[in-house]
Amino acid sequence: MVSWKHILIAVVAIFVTLLLAVLAILGWWSATYNDLINTEQRVQEGHARYNGTLDLTAEKIDALWQVYDRYLSHESEVFREATKERAQYYKSVREGNVSGTVESALAFQVQALQIKEAFPQIVSEHLSEQTQAEFSSAINELKTSFEDWMYQTRIYNSKRNSFYTGIVGNYHNFPKQYPYYETQRTKLNISEILNK
Repeated sequence: MVSWKHILIAVVAIFVTLLLAVLAILGWWSATYNDLINTEQRVQEGHARYNGTLDLTAEKIDALWQVYDRYLSHESEVFREATKERAQYYKSVREGNVSGTVESALAFQVQALQIKEAFPQIVSEHLSEQTQAEFSSAINELKTSFEDWMYQTRIYNSKRNSFYTGIVGNYHNFPKQYPYYETQRTKLNISEILNK
């Protein structure tokens, strides 16, 4: 014969077990939901970091090209003048004109110094190497941020599409997946690039 006391203990035990099971499910649900939010945020952060790095790298490259462009146009002008002065020097030497020879030699030397002084960041080997190192660093930053973004995208897509996490994701309308970066595949027209 079963007493009321035993029945009451059994009911309380079942109630406590069900309550613990519900709390465990709610805890798991909450942890899964928070994990999906954090993973989604990391994907968006990776995308933003990649875009920021891309913009910064583009600005660095543009600045580098502007410096080289300015240098080349200035260099061209200075070298024309230096060539003219060198021709004048050789003409003065052939004619035996001592004062013309000295003047031409000095003018030629001034032109050579002007090249070095006008753009020391290009002429200086150290600064040229430093500029190239900064360019490499920018490219590495870009590559690292891109790889991080793709890694975070893969983590999100894997989690979101797993069975149990998918239940929580579907209920809360998380995106089924974030697309991986895809570029348009185009054939390079080298002559067009070189003529820009």
